Amino acid sequence: MKRTPSQQRIEEFLSVQSKATLHALLSRIAAEHEIRLATLKTLSQEEIYCVPIELFSLRELSSLEIIVKHLRESYGLPHKRIAGLLERSLTTITTTWSAAQRKYPEKFPVTESVLSIPILMLKDRTLSVLEHLTTYLAQFGLTNHQIAKILHRDDRTIWTVLHRARGKHA
Repeated sequence: MKRTPSQQRIEEFLSVQSKATLHALLSRIAAEHEIRLATLKTLSQEEIYCVPIELFSLRELSSLEIIVKHLRESYGLPHKRIAGLLERSLTTITTTWSAAQRKYPEKFPVTESVLSIPILMLKDRTLSVLEHLTTYLAQFGLTNHQIAKILHRDDRTIWTVLHRARGKHA
């Protein structure tokens, strides 16, 4: 569908406004945290990969299998790039991908997610993937029961995972 000139002007205006807002926000963050603005701009231009929280309700796959399969299917990332993002070995990623394809050969359903998990937070290998997920969701003020419902896990499992994660970071 072709855009009208007024639609194009609105889009250009929003683009300029968004860029100005982003620049102001980055400047403020840079000043508050004593970081160079150029560094923040570089970081803001990097693509941030996320996994929709709904995918973790699939019981057929492990959390790592879900992440690898999603990065491969949705973003078309090669195994080597996924290994770099998750700081895992190439062999681990290849094996995980093969297992995920064997267990769940169809593509993931495309959903509009209210909440997505950023992949960058999974680089810290001191916590398991499930520990990262539960602590991330708990930061939003969700109760153990709400987290359990989202992840399709038992409430006691969530309590145990959160307790272990907090113990590791204590």
